[in-house]
Amino acid sequence: MVLLRPAVPRALGTPRLQERVPGGGRGTDADAGGCGDPRGCGSRAGGADGRHVSVHVPAPTATPVKLRNVAGVLRGSDPALQDRFVVLTAHYDHLGVRGQGEGDHIYNGANDDASGTASLMEIAGTLGGLAARPRRSILFLALFGEELGDLGSQYYARHPIFPLAKTIADINLEQLGRTDESGDGEKLGQFNLTGFDFTNLAAIFVSTRSRRASKW
Repeated sequence: MVLLRPAVPRALGTPRLQERVPGGGRGTDADAGGCGDPRGCGSRAGGADGRHVSVHVPAPTATPVKLRNVAGVLRGSDPALQDRFVVLTAHYDHLGVRGQGEGDHIYNGANDDASGTASLMEIAGTLGGLAARPRRSILFLALFGEELGDLGSQYYARHPIFPLAKTIADINLEQLGRTDESGDGEKLGQFNLTGFDFTNLAAIFVSTRSRRASKW
């Protein structure tokens, strides 16, 4: 993966225009470069009175980085179904560090989506400790680069660990546990679902919750 960091444009012009252009400084047309220049592209605007301004946009900085999806498998207990997989996903990235100057610029992502990855590990540990395992196999998958670009999930779709034809569903966990976000107090036993246009899993979740609720 290549991380691109956009550069800050630099404006050049005659003294009177420099006062009106942020970041302006003295220079000539040669400072602007051309669109075939790997250092960046420039443009010039001029008037009949001899005043002009040039804008130089350097090429973005490309930094190769290595990122990984992290996977674990719980094998199913039913010999007839254990080669069928339910995928449980959550992304472990957020927005990183943004901004400059005083203060905290770290986007920690506690809600989006450390809550999902924590739940992923907790569910894996709980199911792995049961005497009776689920009938189908479960792939627990922590994804990279999802907050901007859905990179981890796209990578897995192109390079699956297990055949997609044998993957029956992916349940993605996002923003779990914020039971008092509206200020109305705890709201337990509720969930929000997306993806109604692609799957009937929502109806299965509702049906399962109703059966479980009758036993509580």
